[in-house]
Amino acid sequence: MLALSGKSTKKEDRGFGLWTTEKLITKSSLNGEFLILSGKSGYYRNRNKRILFDLNCYWQDTIVLLRVNKTREKIDYTQYIE
Repeated sequence: MLALSGKSTKKEDRGFGLWTTEKLITKSSLNGEFLILSGKSGYYRNRNKRILFDLNCYWQDTIVLLRVNKTREKIDYTQYIE
C-alpha cells in the first residue's frame, strides 16, 4: 500500500498522515492496532506484527480502523512525524 510509505496514486503531492498515524498508534504507549482496507488488499499492524493480505472482493473506497488503549503516559507525538 503506497499510502503507508507517504506515496500516493493521486497526482498531487500528499502528506504522511497514514504512515505517521500508524507509527503513533502502534509504537507509542498507546500500544494500539491499525487496520486499513482499500481496493483488493488490507493491511494490519500492531506492535509485534505487520500483515498485508488480499481481500476476496474489491473495495472502492478506503476504511481505516484504529484500536487505541488508554494510557496515563504523556505521548510526545513529535517523535512519530516526519
